[in-house]
This record gives sequence, C-alpha cells and structure tokens, in this order.
Amino acid sequence: MDAILYYLVFTEDTNGTIIYINKSTMNELNNREQEQYAEPTTKKSSKQIVKRTLVVIGLALAVYVVYSVVYLFISPDRNIQQIYLVPEDAAFIIQSSAPIEDWEKFSGSETWQCLKKAKSFEEVTKSVEKLDSVVKSNKVLLSLVGKRDMLISLHKTRATDWDFLLILDMQKASKMDLVKDQLETVLVMSGFTVTNRMHSGINILEMRDPDTRDIFYIAFVDNHLVGSYTSGLIESAIDSRNKPKIGLDQAFIETEKLVSGKGLVRVFINYERIPQFMSIYLGTRNEYIDMFSNSMNFAGLYLNMGKDKMEVKGYTLKKDSVDPYITALLNSGKA
Repeated sequence: MDAILYYLVFTEDTNGTIIYINKSTMNELNNREQEQYAEPTTKKSSKQIVKRTLVVIGLALAVYVVYSVVYLFISPDRNIQQIYLVPEDAAFIIQSSAPIEDWEKFSGSETWQCLKKAKSFEEVTKSVEKLDSVVKSNKVLLSLVGKRDMLISLHKTRATDWDFLLILDMQKASKMDLVKDQLETVLVMSGFTVTNRMHSGINILEMRDPDTRDIFYIAFVDNHLVGSYTSGLIESAIDSRNKPKIGLDQAFIETEKLVSGKGLVRVFINYERIPQFMSIYLGTRNEYIDMFSNSMNFAGLYLNMGKDKMEVKGYTLKKDSVDPYITALLNSGKA
C-alpha cells in the first residue's frame, strides 16, 4: 500500500482559524522531492551507457581487424595473370616490375633527352611525353604502385588516336575492402569528383579531373587494379578475365619466356594489330607493314639503360608461312 503524504494549509477568516488538506499541492511537492533523488541516478546510468557503447564499438573494431588479418593471410588467393586482362586488340605491351623507378630512369636519361630532339623521333616523342604527363598528373594513384608488377598495353581507340590500359598487381592488398574504400576517399580529398557504375559484377570508379574534365576509370579485377582514360578498355579487360586471348596464345607464351626478367622493361609487339595501330599515323594501311604483320607473330624486346647509352635486344617469332621478301631480309648478312 502506497503511503500518502498530506500537507496542512492554515488559513484564517472572520470566524477563526481553519485547516485545509490540499492534496494537489501535496502531490506536486512530493514529485519534486522524488525528482531530486532520481537525478543523480539518471546521470550515473547515462555514463554507464556511454561506457558500454564505447566498449562495444572497440570490441567490434578489434574483431574487424582480426577478421581482416585472418582473411588477408589465411583465405585462398584468387590470383590471375596480368596478361589475361589485356584485350586482344593490344598492339604493344610494356612490362615492368618497378614501373615508377624504371620510368624515371628512362624519361630522365641523357640518351632519351638527346633522342627526342631528333625529327625522326617526333611521333615517338609525342607518345612518350603523353605517357609522362599521365604519370606526373596521377601521383596520388601511382603512389600506390611502388615495386609491383605492371603492364601497360596500347590500343587504337579512334581513327586517329590511341589510349593505354594500365594493369597493376595489388597482390594481397586487393582483398582488403578498406583499401578500396580508402582509395575513393583519397581521390575525393585530392579534388576529384568520383562516381561509380557496375560492369559484369565489377565496380568501376570514375574519377573526373576538376581542371581538365578528363575522366580516369579504375576497377579492381581479382588481384589487379586496372585503369584507363577509355571506359571501353576497362570493360574489355573485365570481359577478358574469363576469356583471355593473348595470354593463352602459344606464340606469346614462348616470346615471354625468352625475355622474362631481362632488362629495365620488356616490350611485346603484337604484329597482327600493328597495321591497325600504325594507320593512326599513316592515315591508311601500308603494304610493307601488312607484309610484316602476315609473317610475324610476336616480338619480345628488352631495354637496357646506361648513363650514356640505350640498348634494345630481343626476339621475333615467325609464323609458319613467311613472305619471301621477309625471309630474304632475315637471312641477309648471314655467311
């Protein structure tokens, strides 16, 4: 049974003093008294809730970190070869194991500085400077590269233009969603406008440069990061993952074995696509280029760079049927 507290109110009229029991006033005062006792308890409970929330968040983060480490090192890797992502219309493929370091050696060498002044190297110089500007304008992205295997393939994208596809082996880092999320955050903080779209189940990041309005496309495909200024090349790389062409070509496999690990960089020439690529500069097909294209499979070259010299060596694999003129050229100079 609840106890009821009554307050006595004294008043006085002409007949004397009268006592009233004012119950509403009593209830109001009683509630105030209870609130005063409850306030310290409420504050104590709030502090406990905050502490418990922080503990739960800390435990959740710890579990996530442990899970990420276990997943990173224990879960099986789904690695594929870089060459499997190269679309079949690639005319040239550049391979490097330390791309940024190798590129700086090449572009800053005295030999190249001398060669690029020659008129005969005018078109080559334009291509190299275009690639050099890409490297310098994407320092944020390329800071992720370091010493990782990288391929750059060159493709004809329009009647009078070409573009490149970059394929970078991210190794185990490709399995961490945190890395992928942070990449987008870093790009936004660097001033890029970033949007997303899907292609065959793969998310493609579209980063727009605020100054040039150019769009660079990035996607994580298994253990690789692929990038290009042409969205079609990213889509072709994604599609090539399950149906590789060049990577399974026996002529390419043999050529790659011959130059593997040699030189500063390795360059592969896909003769089948050379006429198409060279029409960018010639405006039309050339019979001599067609002749080489019909007689050769792949060439593998490797570049050595010294302080005062540049040396290119390599191998070319012939097709079973070779034009007599090409055969004569190959045999010329032999005793």
